Amino acid sequence: MGVHYGQGFLLGRPDKEPADLTPELRQHIVSHRKKLEMSGHVLSIGELSSPSPTFDAQTPISIVANYFKEHVNAQGVVVTTRSEPVGLIMRDRLFQQLAGQYGYSLFWNRPIDSIMDVRPLIVEEHTPVEWVSRLATSRDIRNLYDLVIVTSKGCMLGTASIRTILECMTNVKMENAKVASPLTGLPGNLQINRELNRRLTEGRHFSVIYADLDYFKWFNDRYGFHQGDQLIQFTADCIQQAIHLAGIPDDFVGHIGGDDFIAMSGTSNPELLCTDILQRFDRGVRAFYEVDNWSYVEDRHGNRMESGGVTLSLALVVCKSGLGVTPEQISQVSARLKKLSKAYRGSVYYCDCIGSEATAPAADPQPAHHGNKSSI
Repeated sequence: MGVHYGQGFLLGRPDKEPADLTPELRQHIVSHRKKLEMSGHVLSIGELSSPSPTFDAQTPISIVANYFKEHVNAQGVVVTTRSEPVGLIMRDRLFQQLAGQYGYSLFWNRPIDSIMDVRPLIVEEHTPVEWVSRLATSRDIRNLYDLVIVTSKGCMLGTASIRTILECMTNVKMENAKVASPLTGLPGNLQINRELNRRLTEGRHFSVIYADLDYFKWFNDRYGFHQGDQLIQFTADCIQQAIHLAGIPDDFVGHIGGDDFIAMSGTSNPELLCTDILQRFDRGVRAFYEVDNWSYVEDRHGNRMESGGVTLSLALVVCKSGLGVTPEQISQVSARLKKLSKAYRGSVYYCDCIGSEATAPAADPQPAHHGNKSSI
């Protein structure tokens, strides 16, 4: 799961030695990793794994050295005991060892486990490539380009080279760039749907914030598309900055298209997040038209509306539990909230809760400006 060390009674009671996880618990952890794949294809390290030669721990070093001489393209070999990997031998380090003074006479007939790397990077086949890349590149510089050993239920499956992993990561980033918004660089609809499905599958508490600009068409027609693009980028910055300060590291911001955005957050105080977004927007939006003096805007139908300028409407949907909730439900609730928020002047947000733990809605909501809480 990308975690180097774990602590807690689920893993084991306090002891001097690391806990030996039960097969049931291992499967439980693996199942959580696999949930990522349900929200879209997540490339796993097992898909990059290739067959690798293995040698028993008691194999003489001479046999391994001769293998490298006969197979000039082999980067390394895995040392196993009863099909389980216990060490790694890289070509360069083996011959450096033998090249030293008395190297051959000292090591030639000794078992391979006497000089192997006893702490190679070993990962299960379902581990996402992105996590393996982080683990591999965070190793000591001397081990940076060592092979990554891939296992299947603890048994040897194969190895993956750092070059293969980095090439894969580059391709993934290029594919993500193709579906990202060219204007803001934020994830597009494909990634938004995957992220939403992932969170619903996990069943944990999270919130969805839909955001769009009020009177943006009027602004775009009056000031031109270049200024309109800048306003959209400014809105994206407001949301991202608020997420960075008031959210948590796992939060997500996406660009649905045009002046519509979405954010997903696991914060326990999404109302504060909405307030921060709206305050940032209201403080900075006047700079886009401060040289003009007018007291009205026009809606999408060309009707004049008294307003101080472009505002931001938010629809906050709090999923108390993702279990049983569908993307369609979230979309329907957010559409209703968005309609309510647009019925009032100024930057406001409406909030509703759904999910198995959601409470009964409050009656007669009264929205307030600058993001003060309005529940339904």
